[in-house]
Amino acid sequence: MDLKTVETYNRGAIEYAKKFQGIGPRIGCINEVFAEYAQPNPRVLEIGCDDGRDAEEICKKTNHYTGFDISKSFVALAREKLPEVNFQVADVETYEFAEPVDIIFAFASLLHVDKETFRQILKRAHISLSQDGIFYISVKLGSYKGGEVIKDAFGERTFYFYEFGDIEEIADGYEIINQRKLTVGNTPWLYIILKKQR
Repeated sequence: MDLKTVETYNRGAIEYAKKFQGIGPRIGCINEVFAEYAQPNPRVLEIGCDDGRDAEEICKKTNHYTGFDISKSFVALAREKLPEVNFQVADVETYEFAEPVDIIFAFASLLHVDKETFRQILKRAHISLSQDGIFYISVKLGSYKGGEVIKDAFGERTFYFYEFGDIEEIADGYEIINQRKLTVGNTPWLYIILKKQR
């Protein structure tokens, strides 16, 4: 993730968290993934935990959760909200998927990386996923091109837009078991559930 995007999240973490609170946690998506995996108490990793809004729901379904975010300000908010939960400051581009994991959530986090970086993240995660492990992804829907810089009151963020075919192209070793498109506000999103192939 580029430095300006990280700085923007660090600077605006509290205000972004207030915005997320108004939207609420992604309960439907979380329930969908846990129903698909269907094994009790799975080991869960969340890429881009933000202020912990989804972690709070995920931790109702498992005792094995780790969340990380590149923004130290977001991680501080998450630790304040859920002090008993394992949150870390880390960059997904260099994160070591060391322990076996059953479910990976990447809610609106991998939209900050380009396609080749995305491919490498999926490849590294694949090694650590358990058999039939799930990788859940949500990204902004649109034609893939160079990163688009979007400015707001807090600064600049770089986004990459993806279509279903882009994810299909880079998801080596995964089966796409569900995909859907949904518009939230004025933004079209793509939601995809990947399962590690046997």
